[in-house]
Amino acid sequence: MIFVIISIIALIGCIIWTLKLIDEKKFLQRQYNKLLSQKKSSEILLGHTAEKLAPLTKAFDNYNIRDTTFIGMPIDYICFGEDEITFLEVKSGNSQLTTKQKKIKKLVQDKKIKWDTVRISGDSR
Repeated sequence: MIFVIISIIALIGCIIWTLKLIDEKKFLQRQYNKLLSQKKSSEILLGHTAEKLAPLTKAFDNYNIRDTTFIGMPIDYICFGEDEITFLEVKSGNSQLTTKQKKIKKLVQDKKIKWDTVRISGDSR
């Protein structure tokens, strides 16, 4: 009988210990997710700052800053040179082009670009 009672107490102890481990794991996972989110947020902020400061760097030496307009999304800058128009994306660190930016790059490379004019009249709809 004592053996059964000791076994039950040991089993309850194991269950409590397991529940504490599960709770601790959930806590650690929440902390990890929070830190990861903060890291990503700071990387995004750094990227936005780098985009704005890029015209002040040597990397921008090939572009006339007066002919360059910041767009922001999905491409950072458009540069209006005398002989060409350049779409310019600023990246920092190991960041890569997004899927949308890759598609835009391909469209430009395939010369699938057009000009259109939208004329606004005094008529309202």
